[in-house]
Amino acid sequence: MITIAGNYEVDPGSELPAFDQPGCQAYAVEDDRQPDRALFALATPRHMAPRHDLMRYLMRLGALPLVRPVALGIGQWPTSQEEHLIVVYDQPGGPRLCSDKTPTFKPLREDELQEAIVEPALSVLKEFNSRGYTHRAIRADNVFYDSADKSALMLGDCVALPPAINQPVLYETVEGALANPAGRGPGWIADDLYALGVLIAVLLSGGKLCEGMSDQEIIQNKIANGSYGALIGRNRLSMPIMELLRGLLCDVTKERWTLKDLLAWTQGRRQTPKQPMLPKKGSRPFEYRKHAFWTAKALSAAAGADWDMALEISQDTVLAGWFSRSLGDSERAERLQTLLRSGLPSANGAPPHRLVSETLIAIEPEAPLRYRDLAVYPEAAAQLLGVEWDQQERRQRVAEMIRNRLPNAWFDGQKGGGAEHVLLRKSFTSMLQYISQPRLGYGLERVLYDFNPNWPCRSPLLGGAYVYSLLQLLPALERLARESSEEDKREPADHHIVAFIAARARHLPERVLSSLARHDNPMTYRLAILYLFAEVQRETAGEPCPAFAGWLMRLTGPIIESYNSGEARRAAAKAIKKAADSGNLADLAAAADNPQLRSRDQAGLQAAVKACKDIDEEIDWLQSGAMVSNEFVREKSQKLAAVACGCLSSAAFLLMTIYYVSA
Repeated sequence: MITIAGNYEVDPGSELPAFDQPGCQAYAVEDDRQPDRALFALATPRHMAPRHDLMRYLMRLGALPLVRPVALGIGQWPTSQEEHLIVVYDQPGGPRLCSDKTPTFKPLREDELQEAIVEPALSVLKEFNSRGYTHRAIRADNVFYDSADKSALMLGDCVALPPAINQPVLYETVEGALANPAGRGPGWIADDLYALGVLIAVLLSGGKLCEGMSDQEIIQNKIANGSYGALIGRNRLSMPIMELLRGLLCDVTKERWTLKDLLAWTQGRRQTPKQPMLPKKGSRPFEYRKHAFWTAKALSAAAGADWDMALEISQDTVLAGWFSRSLGDSERAERLQTLLRSGLPSANGAPPHRLVSETLIAIEPEAPLRYRDLAVYPEAAAQLLGVEWDQQERRQRVAEMIRNRLPNAWFDGQKGGGAEHVLLRKSFTSMLQYISQPRLGYGLERVLYDFNPNWPCRSPLLGGAYVYSLLQLLPALERLARESSEEDKREPADHHIVAFIAARARHLPERVLSSLARHDNPMTYRLAILYLFAEVQRETAGEPCPAFAGWLMRLTGPIIESYNSGEARRAAAKAIKKAADSGNLADLAAAADNPQLRSRDQAGLQAAVKACKDIDEEIDWLQSGAMVSNEFVREKSQKLAAVACGCLSSAAFLLMTIYYVSA
């Protein structure tokens, strides 16, 4: 059993597949204080972070028609010995609406919709919106009945995984569907309202919406016919439901229903149903390999999904003319013409990927930023980097996208944006600075942790530990130091750990990071490692960690050897050993970097050097024969004679004094 938050006992051997989420398995939970309470837990993936802020907010709320988290904690899985972040939830009162195994269900009647799903969803979204949160996981297989009698539905979990990562294309707006799942980001309340509209259409169809269609077919169908036309088609609906769905499924974000409009609908205030607002259609199509595209949106969707096609059309002289003559958009035509003139392949034959990306932005500014196989909204770039970190090519694509300043090109293409775009521009300026310095504490690792505040540290040095805050880092390293053999104890500061600390520590001196770049100076470099972890212990007010301090003590060999005298080395080794045994990392760093001992050692060295120099000079003088030279003999003889005369005079004077006194 794994204990979470003191009283929740998670049983890793008791799976509850009825509550699984894609990528997260569900397990049985018992509450020591309330044995009859129905609970379940989700073990989140080790390589990504849940939505911590939203999770903590929901844990403080009262009842909502939502599968709500009640506790979270880190537990070690017995079978793998790896730690996972575990989230505990209250079980919904009824079963899941549908699943992969049973994708269809009995359709809801129109007169059931308002009470069954619209009002519960509205109450959740109102609460979320009041705090600036979104759900981003509204879909049929994430909806549960709230009771055994199946009278109403409740929304499923939305915190165990990054936002929208499991959303099918069907539930996303056209623009959201074009992005990689990990690159959609939290979105806006308008995205949740659109997903609610799709859910209502699915409930009315019994889960048989767009059966057999591929993702690209669904997207192109929505573009050609509008979301309402693509999902509802010729199905006959009552006027109130038609009004509801036309409002929620409006493809123009500014025209889509708001929470206020939805609330008015539940209160019986009817509005004129919105007419579909389809993209502007050209007077003739843009043709590419026997495919005809009548709208810029359709062309953008197809080219963004096929980079080879995007490469070709970005160098097609017909494209700008099609925008100008067929669509009547001279502004975009001029932009495309400018890009075309600067978009020839480079001298080495490399394809102009940056300019292709800018061409796609010019074709459809509202689409996500596309760069080769990436399609991401700028606010989700760091999240995509974290989710796909293990894929080196994708990781490098993100770096290329930042280096080419493509997010700024995307911002320039947007008509709105305001303050959030200003902040995001600053974020990408910082990202560019980080990746321009491929040293410890910087690079893509710094981007990963600086812009994903709760992302777990991906360092292989941590083994199976799940560390997402500084508070957990030293305890994890202490456990690792106790359990590892001496041979396994490598240098405990790799790119991930240092970047993780640099992103989380509020008062880490820049000189420590600068010193970590001094691999040419082993003493400076290793002292920086000691000060790095000492700062972590100070900032987190951590407990003593003698095992980890002993691990760090292994780094001090070059520091001890840098002392000149054996006495100083012994004194330094003794002080370092005493500090390591105490587990106080600040004392360990101070013992290794002792200015008084270093000063005394330098003074002793200088005295020894002077003495050696004097001896060397005397040896040289003797070897030169100066000792038997006439000048030296005369000088020494004169001095000796003077001394002898003085001694004889003194003796004579003494004898005369004694004689006269005794007489």
